[in-house]
Amino acid sequence: MKNFLKILIEPRLPGILIPFFLSIILWVIPLFFAESSALWVKQNTAFSTALSNYAAFSPLWAKFIAFLFSIFIGFVLLQLNNRFSFIRMRNSLLFFFYIILIGTNIQLHHFDFSQLSVLFLLLIVWQLFASYDTKQPVFNAFNIGLFVALGSFFSVELLLFWPVLLFGIQRLKGLTTRTFLANTLGLLTPFLFFIGLAFILDGDVISYFYLFIKQFEVIVYWQFTMATVIYLVVLSAFAIIAIHTIIKDPFSDKIKVSRMLSFIAVAFVFFVVLFFLKSNNLPIIFILATVFSSMLYAHFFSLKNSLITRILFFTLLFFCLLNYLFTLFSITL
Repeated sequence: MKNFLKILIEPRLPGILIPFFLSIILWVIPLFFAESSALWVKQNTAFSTALSNYAAFSPLWAKFIAFLFSIFIGFVLLQLNNRFSFIRMRNSLLFFFYIILIGTNIQLHHFDFSQLSVLFLLLIVWQLFASYDTKQPVFNAFNIGLFVALGSFFSVELLLFWPVLLFGIQRLKGLTTRTFLANTLGLLTPFLFFIGLAFILDGDVISYFYLFIKQFEVIVYWQFTMATVIYLVVLSAFAIIAIHTIIKDPFSDKIKVSRMLSFIAVAFVFFVVLFFLKSNNLPIIFILATVFSSMLYAHFFSLKNSLITRILFFTLLFFCLLNYLFTLFSITL
């Protein structure tokens, strides 16, 4: 147990290979079972739906692409920490937690174009963290708004995330009039371009606007099994523990890290709330939340490799695997 966690904490090749091969097993096993009937509801944007109709994948290819995409996102998360060091030391835990959380949720084993919004989310976070050390945060603020708008074509949840990003800009660099205007300009640019293009090609801008606004519909209906509820509560509890650690140990000697971690905590809480308020698009919201929960878990378990942290680590892993088995065999409580 001690050596397993130590391997993941130390930034060496085994720390990457272990979650990689574990994820292969997690993705291959469901191929030999019938499709689970307890899948989460998802609602793609009109743009994602159009892309899916244009480039439809077979179920097997959709699973394979989803697997490769999850590996790629996990790798980008590693590079994000290598670049900005918001976790105290470089390690493989970010990659591990993201891969395991996605791999043990069979509901997420199908690729659709809405998942590309996760890539835009990482680009947003990259620009936000990069703004701390730059003398020209206006360009980063513009890029953040631009990526929010582009990502919202795949998932409108990113547009709902915009106020949290304004908090992030304020927290890391200070939200001045210039940065706010640059951010707003970046946000509006893709929409203005699309409106102009739609007007030239079709002339019926209102119908496109209505389709986009319709994606913001809030639908609350919780049809989770008791096993899923317990699983979600456990994930949230571990995230709360990690957030408490951030508050208790704010890295007073590293202001940048403290501010980055506070943004990560707020972002996670936002997507958790959105998960329960927008039940018509659970898979993509869960993936967006997983980006930040992986950061929180990786930060917490890299602080100290003690007996308590090892017990907590394997407890979290146990509940993830338990959720996987319950979904795989369609077990309900």
